[in-house]
Amino acid sequence: MKLGADPGRWAIVWGIACFATALGLLARASWWIAHEMEAEWPLPLAAMWGALHVEWTVFATSGLETSAFTLAAFGGYLLLSTAPRGESRFAPAGYRRIALAGCVYGVASLIRPDGPVFVVICCAWLLGQRDLRAVLLFSAGFLLVWGPPTAWRVSYYGSIFPNTYYAKSASLAWWSQGLYYAQTYFTRYWPLLLAFPASLLVRPLRTVALELSLALGYALYVMRVGGDFMFGRMFIPISPYLLLALERGLVARWPRRPLARLGATAAIALGLLATPSPVVGLEGKGRGVVDERAYYTERRSGWASESDEAGTRLRRLFDGLPIVVCFYGSEARLVFASHVRTAIECETGLTDEVVAHQPLAKRGRIGHEKRAPWWYVAHRGTHFVFSDAARSALELDRRLPAVYANLSGVRARMLFWDPVIVPQLRSRGAEIPDIPGLIDREIAALPSLSDAEVRDHWDKLNTFYFSRVDDPARERPFRERLARMH
Repeated sequence: MKLGADPGRWAIVWGIACFATALGLLARASWWIAHEMEAEWPLPLAAMWGALHVEWTVFATSGLETSAFTLAAFGGYLLLSTAPRGESRFAPAGYRRIALAGCVYGVASLIRPDGPVFVVICCAWLLGQRDLRAVLLFSAGFLLVWGPPTAWRVSYYGSIFPNTYYAKSASLAWWSQGLYYAQTYFTRYWPLLLAFPASLLVRPLRTVALELSLALGYALYVMRVGGDFMFGRMFIPISPYLLLALERGLVARWPRRPLARLGATAAIALGLLATPSPVVGLEGKGRGVVDERAYYTERRSGWASESDEAGTRLRRLFDGLPIVVCFYGSEARLVFASHVRTAIECETGLTDEVVAHQPLAKRGRIGHEKRAPWWYVAHRGTHFVFSDAARSALELDRRLPAVYANLSGVRARMLFWDPVIVPQLRSRGAEIPDIPGLIDREIAALPSLSDAEVRDHWDKLNTFYFSRVDDPARERPFRERLARMH
C-alpha cells in the first residue's frame, strides 16, 4: 500500500506466483525422483496433477494465505528431504540446507499459526535419522524466524497465537465435523489417496516416510479442529506431498516404461477433472461447508464491484468523521473500501480480541461460532450496521426502534443517535430520519398507548437516544408516565 499498489490485486498476484512456484518445485522434485530411480523419460507428473487441482487454483486466486502457506510448507520439506545428486544430506552443505528448511518452516508458521504441526513432524523424522545436530540446526532455523515476531505478538497482544486462532476455536476438538470435511475433500480428490498404496512400491519405503507423515499429521490436525467452512481449503497444503508420493509409486512401478506412466497419469488426471464436487449447490447446508467460488461468482454475481463502488461512496461520506460500524462476513469488502475509522467484525471476531476470546457456548457453523454480543457493540459506540443478519444476531428489533439511514445509496441501520455526527452526515448528503421529531410524535401519542406499549417504546428510545443525548424536555413526559405506572 505504501508503494501505491492495490492490496487486493497485490494479494491475488502473489497468490498466483506462489502457486506457480509450487508447481515449479514439484516439477523439479520429479526430475530428482527420475534420476534417483534411473527412470527413462522423466515426466513432471505431480506438477501436472497439481495444475489440475481445482481448489488449489481457486485459492491461488482468492487473495487468501493458502497458496503462500502451501508453498512455504512444501519448500521447507524439499530442503529437508532432498539433496543435490552426489551430496550427502548430512554433509556441511546438507546441514546448511536443514537450517534453511527450519527458516522456511518458520515463515510458514508466521503465515498460518498451524505451521508448527509440520515442524514437530520434521523434528520427529530427523530424530529418526539419529542425528541430534540436524534436529538442533532445524529447530534453530525455525526459532530464528518464528521466535522474534511471536515474542513481539505476546508482548503487544498478550497472546502467542494470532486472533484468528481464538476466533475459530482452534484449541477445541471437533472430530465429527473434521471427518465430514475430510470426507468431502477426498470424495472429490480421491486420486490423492492412491498415494498410500502407490508408496508401498517404493524401495526403500523410508524414502516416502516424511511425505506421508507430513500429509497424515496435518490431515489429523485439520480433522481435529473441524476443518473449515470453505470446501477443500485446509487440505490443499498436504496435496503436494500426496502428489509426490503418488508419482514415486508410479515411477517405481514403471521406471523403464514411460508410456505406462503417461497412461496412468492421464487416468489420474481424468479422475481429478471428472469427479464432481460434493458441496456444489449446498449453499452451506452441508454442515456449513460451501464452495466459496461458486457462491460468490454464481449466487452473488457482481458483488465485488458493487461493494467497491458503494465503499468508495461511503469513503467520501465518512471522511474525517469518527464513525464506528459493525459488519458481517462479505461486508468486509465494503467496509475496507470505505476507510471508516473503526470497523468491528461481528460475525466471527477475526479482527476483534474481545469477540474472539469469548467462551464457546455451543458448536455451530464451523468458523462462524463467535458473534459479537450486543453489550459489546453498544459499548463500542457503534453507529451503523449494514447487514440484515444483525437484526437476529443482535436482536435489534427487541432493543431498538427500526431507524434506517441512506448513506450515499447504502442502506444502514442506526444503533444510536449521535447529535454531533448526524448533522455532518446530512450536510454531505446522507438521508437520516428526524428522530427528535419522531419522539415528539411519540410524546403526543402517549395518552393513547397502553402501559406495555409505553414501556416498550421507552426502553427502545432510551437505548437509542436518551442514554446518549441530554434532552430532559423530551425525556420528562416518559418519566412521568412511567412513574404513574408504578
